[in-house]
Amino acid sequence: MIKLADMNVLITLPKNLINAIISGEKTFEMRAVKPHLMKCSEDGFFCVEKGSDNVQCWCQCDYTLKLDADEVRPDYWSEYLAVDAGHVVQYCSNKRSVYMWHIAEVVRFDNGGIKRDELYVDHNPQSFAYCPLSFGRSY
Repeated sequence: MIKLADMNVLITLPKNLINAIISGEKTFEMRAVKPHLMKCSEDGFFCVEKGSDNVQCWCQCDYTLKLDADEVRPDYWSEYLAVDAGHVVQYCSNKRSVYMWHIAEVVRFDNGGIKRDELYVDHNPQSFAYCPLSFGRSY
């Protein structure tokens, strides 16, 4: 049996949410899925700026929470997600469950970041993309 290696993923976010992560205002990322190969406390996620190929930071994910979408309290979570409560309601409206990825540590890339192609990902992902040659603190 072949065991796949754990690895980081790439997600796409608008600049304002990347800045909120870097400043420490955003401490959770809400997603419809949790990548199976992303091992919490070792791996994490790179953030590419929406509309560009600039990867601005890497975030270590130390744990995830799976929540029933209809039980997510928008007023509570909006503070940790750095979005308004209406955004949380809209995101959860057509999902059965959501995952909250806790951001434990952030490494900011200076001078415009690194380029998405350096992570062997050819386009900005809608959900996420595995970074084939990237695991743990391999950046």
